[in-house]
Amino acid sequence: MTNDVFICYSPEDENVASDICNLLEDKGYSCWFKKRDLGEDDTVFAVSEAIRDSRSVILVYSKDAKNSNFVTTEIDIAFSDSIPILIFSIDDSTIEGKLQFYLKDKPKIDAYPDASDFYDELALDVSQLLGSSDKKSDNVNNAYICCCEEDELTGEAICHVLEENGIKCWIKKRDLKVSDTVEKVPEMIKNSQSFILVYSKDAVNSNYVGTEIEFAKSSEIPFLSFKIDDVEKPGDLKDVHWLDAYPNPEENFGNLVMDTSKLLGKPIDDPKITGNYDLKKVSEKPVDDTPAKVESEVEDNGSGGFMGNYGVSKKLIIAIIAVVAIAIVALAGSYFFFMSGGDVGYNIPEGFAENPEYSYQESDGSGMTVQKFYENNDTYGWFSVTMISFNSGPAGLSDEPGQTPKTINGISGKIKETDGVYTFTYTDNGKMVMVDSDDIKIIEEVVPK
Repeated sequence: MTNDVFICYSPEDENVASDICNLLEDKGYSCWFKKRDLGEDDTVFAVSEAIRDSRSVILVYSKDAKNSNFVTTEIDIAFSDSIPILIFSIDDSTIEGKLQFYLKDKPKIDAYPDASDFYDELALDVSQLLGSSDKKSDNVNNAYICCCEEDELTGEAICHVLEENGIKCWIKKRDLKVSDTVEKVPEMIKNSQSFILVYSKDAVNSNYVGTEIEFAKSSEIPFLSFKIDDVEKPGDLKDVHWLDAYPNPEENFGNLVMDTSKLLGKPIDDPKITGNYDLKKVSEKPVDDTPAKVESEVEDNGSGGFMGNYGVSKKLIIAIIAVVAIAIVALAGSYFFFMSGGDVGYNIPEGFAENPEYSYQESDGSGMTVQKFYENNDTYGWFSVTMISFNSGPAGLSDEPGQTPKTINGISGKIKETDGVYTFTYTDNGKMVMVDSDDIKIIEEVVPK
């Protein structure tokens, strides 16, 4: 990452933010400070890129930050990308609304009435935060292997070859555990230094593969496509690096290792390939006699093999495998159900398109939240739809200050206006839905009739 710290603040708090920037840079930390580092020709996306290129975020919180849409958006991005956030509160303003959701349980320094009295404490907390972050580097993978179920044999072979050459991989078949939460897959994609796509006729029709590709593209991870079938390259992926490995993918494993290592900045010129993978027929499951081979090898062990030694019956093993498989399918189904918005219906007005930079999904112990952000580049109009599903029972509408009852297109809910942004909240299929926009007419178009 480029920066140690991204400093998030409202324009009214610029002086404090500048002091923090100078303090931390004097201590050897690199900071991104909007007033100084945002160029005149930069687009709004330069800010989101700076956040994602930072190891931590310091929020200068105040009554002005509380009412700033820019501050909320920046914290939204940091939260969705799991970037550590430290709150430096310079007055006694309470944290409310969306910020309350994003910032609960985040470390906080109450730095008032004189913020400068707490700068040393802030520097110490930043040091501890970044030290903790460095220790998490072991969770970073060199390569995420994306493959559909029909291509798992090829995916596992690729994983073996890359790891044989010192390239640490994450592959769903091996590494996704039953206890993992629904955000594990996007988390592992973002925590990987490269994305290896096993592309085939089956991958073309896989919704799972398509969703993982979108995650990788939005996270701007170096991309390599390993094509194992005679299928056309999709238009939106023609600019990524391709390896044509059809009809014998194993003959191209050496090139795959060399190209992946170049993506990682550590070229391997003489890859080690020791396995005999025999993947002549791509996009097919292993031949039927594979289980029989495995069984005979176990029985010839002389001691009864694993099942004989531990008194575990074959039927029990099969039952355990079935339970694990069902749990993984349910987990993946839940993950993709929520990423698509589930069964919540809403309209997308003409001219609007989703901006994945500001769309996200996350979950905690209470439930799952999915936000979809849309904008119209011609009119600069925008809206977002936030869908929240709770683990315990259907959603209900709570009373918040400033809300008033309102019915839109026959749907009863509540409307609230904050700093020029309207939020219409209602329930649909057991979920709480919030439609945000700075134009009430756009909300009326989005809410389904």
